[in-house]
Amino acid sequence: MNPARQDSPIPEAADVTAAGWVMRVDRGLTASEQDDYLRWISGDPLNREAFARQMAAWRRLDAVAAWMPEHGAEANPDLLAPPRRRRIARAFPLVLACAAALAVGLFIARQGRTPAAADAPRPSQPPPAAADFQLRTLPDGSVIELNRGAEVAVAYSPGERDVTLLRGEAHFTVAKNAARPFVVRAAGVAVRAVGTAFDVRLSGGAVDVLVTEGRVRVTSGQAGPGRAIPGIAVGAGERASFSAASASRPAIAAPVPPGQIDTYLAWRVERLDCTGRPLPEIVERFNRHNRIQMKVADPRAAATRLDLLGFRTSDVEAFVDLLQSGYGVRAARSGDTILLSGSR
Repeated sequence: MNPARQDSPIPEAADVTAAGWVMRVDRGLTASEQDDYLRWISGDPLNREAFARQMAAWRRLDAVAAWMPEHGAEANPDLLAPPRRRRIARAFPLVLACAAALAVGLFIARQGRTPAAADAPRPSQPPPAAADFQLRTLPDGSVIELNRGAEVAVAYSPGERDVTLLRGEAHFTVAKNAARPFVVRAAGVAVRAVGTAFDVRLSGGAVDVLVTEGRVRVTSGQAGPGRAIPGIAVGAGERASFSAASASRPAIAAPVPPGQIDTYLAWRVERLDCTGRPLPEIVERFNRHNRIQMKVADPRAAATRLDLLGFRTSDVEAFVDLLQSGYGVRAARSGDTILLSGSR
């Protein structure tokens, strides 16, 4: 590994640690990881700078990930063209080294598992219904966002990843695995996906499916002897509805205008991706999604600018902790209101 440049104020160890956090933020932090991330990033201003630099380098790799063989016989050489700034170029070896180490670790862990441990189904008891917006990361990296009052039950088997929506609404971002489909069931409707993102809403006996990325196949009802269950394909930007009243009619996937999709999914937890934004703007985005409301009390607090990458708007307490420990903002609580003021 190359030594850190002499003119860089950031230690190489901080860059390496930042690269690891970038990969975890990209796939979604668990609750315990987010706590660790907050402690690390608020512990030293150089950590925030290192994280922002590594995130910029990581995003450059998105162009490579977007290239597929059908786009041409050879990859566009510009995808890997040297960056214009040397600081970003320096970050690439660190990101790639961490990615390689992670891949090797996962491979070794996979080889070390016994067949019984790898193939055994892992059913789980239904957790309590979500009292507020919740985000859950499943063992395979898939993510479920639960609207208020939603409840799911998860049961993974060797051949299938099975989730039952018992009530409410949830959005699913599925980790790709062609050999192990991801199936969401709700009131007799089954939504089957490999790697995609979609929303399922259960209200009474009606089920609405809205696809935000990729494509799913939706089946409804029970097939008779020797009959296959009919199904329909629903693509990104399309919606299909199923209910007992319309069971005799085939469902149709209909396109949804982008503006209506935003309205339909306005409840979802945001992952903030912003640099140097003023505190009032960030507070407003948190307030959209939470019962607890924050208010900026004075111009000193309003002048605070934040760097937040991958931070969930559902985690008000962690955000307030970050403001107090990393930015010197004071927080005074009264019921469901938190008053934010600048330090004296």
